[in-house]
Formats: sequence, C-alpha cells, structure tokens
Amino acid sequence: MKTLRTVFLCLVFVAAVFVSSANVHVVELVYLPALGIESTWDPRSIHIPLFVVVLAALILGAVLGGATALYEQARLRLALRQARRATAKASGETEEARVAQTRAVADAAKLRAELGQAQASLSPPIAQSRVIDES
Repeated sequence: MKTLRTVFLCLVFVAAVFVSSANVHVVELVYLPALGIESTWDPRSIHIPLFVVVLAALILGAVLGGATALYEQARLRLALRQARRATAKASGETEEARVAQTRAVADAAKLRAELGQAQASLSPPIAQSRVIDES
C-alpha cells in the first residue's frame, strides 16, 4: 500500500512538472495587497513565470505534509512510550500481587498446620453425652 501511494505521488509530481513547464507565461504575484478600498499605499507584487508559482505551491504542500507526518509520528511514538511504561508498571504490580498472594497462601497453610498441632496437643475432647428420649 505504501509503495502504491509513493508511485501515485511520483506520477502526480511528474504531471505537475509537465503542466507547469507548459505554462511559462509571466504572471503578477501580489505578496502585499492593498488593505481596504481607501488604502494609502500601493500593493506590492512581482512578475514571475506561472510554472514557478505552481512548483512552489507543490513544494510547499510537500513540505507541510511532511512536517505534519513527522509531528503525527512523534505524537504516536510518545503515546507508545507512555503505553509501554504503563504496561511495565502494571506488569510489575501484577507480579507483586502474585508474590503477595503466594506468600498469603503459604502463611495460611502454615497457620493451619500450627492450628492442627495446637489442637492435637490439647487434651482429648470430652465425650458428649447423649440425651436419650425415653418416651
């Protein structure tokens, strides 16, 4: 897909070069227009061939598009870095919880064993007397 896009952009660039080279007429480019109807100063302009305007616009568009792509890539890399940090932190917390749970299970088993030993060391339980219903 990326190769197809690159080929398409190259074809567009070549077409723009052919179109712009066919338009060699001189045009007036106003870079400082008069402000309002009753302006006291004259507009500033230069006379240049039309293909220069077309190619400059094409190059400016490519530069702005590239800068936008770089900005987006930097933003996505930052988000990826933050997500990796959050994942590493969550993994560490999960491992700590697993260790704590294992320790708690081991402590519970130890306490059960101690309880069993304590119960075994006590005197034998008193036999329960049965109430016989003699009715």
